[in-house]
Amino acid sequence: MAGWRDRLVWAKKDSSQKKMASFRNAYFFVQDSGHSIGRRNVVHQYPQKDMPYVEDLGKDTDEFSITGYVVQNAENFQDYISERDALIVALKTSGSGTLIHPFYGEILVNLVGKAQISESFKDGGIARFTMAFVLVGDEGTLFEKIGVADSISAVDVAVERSLQDGADAFGEGYDPEDAPDFSLNSVQTSINKLNTMLRSTMSSIQGLGPAQLSRSLAVLTEEKEGVDTATINSACSMGNSIVGMFNGLLSLSGMYGDLLVEQMFGACSSLVRGIASGPMSGARPPEDLSAGFSGSTLSTAESIFEDFGITAIKASLGVARYGEEEGNSDPSQYGGTLEAIPITTAARARQSANQESIVNMVRLNAITTATRIAVRIEYTSHDAAIDMMDEILDAIDTQLLKLGNDSANTDYSDFSINISSPDNYQALKSLRPVFVKAMLDIGAELHRIVHYKVPAQTTPTLVLAYSKYNDLGREKEIINRNRSLVSHPGFLPGGKTLEILSA
Repeated sequence: MAGWRDRLVWAKKDSSQKKMASFRNAYFFVQDSGHSIGRRNVVHQYPQKDMPYVEDLGKDTDEFSITGYVVQNAENFQDYISERDALIVALKTSGSGTLIHPFYGEILVNLVGKAQISESFKDGGIARFTMAFVLVGDEGTLFEKIGVADSISAVDVAVERSLQDGADAFGEGYDPEDAPDFSLNSVQTSINKLNTMLRSTMSSIQGLGPAQLSRSLAVLTEEKEGVDTATINSACSMGNSIVGMFNGLLSLSGMYGDLLVEQMFGACSSLVRGIASGPMSGARPPEDLSAGFSGSTLSTAESIFEDFGITAIKASLGVARYGEEEGNSDPSQYGGTLEAIPITTAARARQSANQESIVNMVRLNAITTATRIAVRIEYTSHDAAIDMMDEILDAIDTQLLKLGNDSANTDYSDFSINISSPDNYQALKSLRPVFVKAMLDIGAELHRIVHYKVPAQTTPTLVLAYSKYNDLGREKEIINRNRSLVSHPGFLPGGKTLEILSA
């Protein structure tokens, strides 16, 4: 008969005292936990009345007090400092965050006041945290609780959840156990094709400085070279390597460092769903973070110029075509096609299923990268934001259609293999509405493009800028938006139609 310990969320099976918890994906052990609940009752007492009147103002806020700790152990190589610092960063971050509590599961909370941290030379190798949290919602209403004003945070949280689902899917779908050499060679070929595709797409981004491109390609090269036989034979290591190969592309938009704080996800994570159990256990964060945001040329990770950002998104969506069958009539200009594997034997069926898992993992990372970039762009118009949203939605819907077709595929049934991936489907399905709402909110703050027919008489751009906006400084904006028509700022083409902003 199951006991109460079996009902703990993310509890370690080998010790009832070490109950895993995390805040914003920074994990720690729980020593003690308290929970205060109740209602907002106001007691009114009146003269000559023995019984008070109790006014019920509704449910009061749930509060949690937690005494937790991070400690050196075999799983962190006897070094707790990185885990301590990750939890400090999580506690200092503004806004709501997800607390994974061993008794109550995933809840959305805010830190109340200051967390207390204690360390001493006498204890050594342990940092104790005393923290108080107030409940603000649950994971099911996370987007509504965050608020649409913070579009970047909303999409980042949704992406994180999608990647967790995608990692779970990869752990279930990729199985290299007892694979013959030709199957392992097939995985290496898939990775080589991905490497070539990523290099090609990164090189296509406009406005990318040589030094920045060189750093990003160096990150890609390092990750790719790490894919050896041991990596291929481990679902966790293989999944981490695929994600790692996208870090170069992410660093171009200043987001690599942000993602590494979350590192990695799913059952493969030392920060999210358990460090010592699951099909993808054993993830380790990379040692060198120098190629992250600090290595980019952006001033902040939330501000990307439109031209640069749009070409970066197109590069990401180019990778979302990875794994198309060789010989198709409309191949991607970036490559990334893979040879179809005939499903004739059990070994070939497993080889094909593994390849499908890699393809789905790559495409999910490509699409989520595009969404993160999209909400960080400084768009010049409402139309530009909506056009970019539609282009990314096309990629999401294309992949959802593929996953739907996979669920109906019976070619593998004779070999007891199912390539249906509900976790991958859910990853994109849950991300889609959050991304749409964020982009609509961004677009709502921007002016729309309208058409302006130039009169027959000579009209300088300065006159148009002043007459439309009462602002001579917007002359450059008009010229940049109509470069193909405006050959000289002093002479707008009479009779032609220009694109200008509504206000």
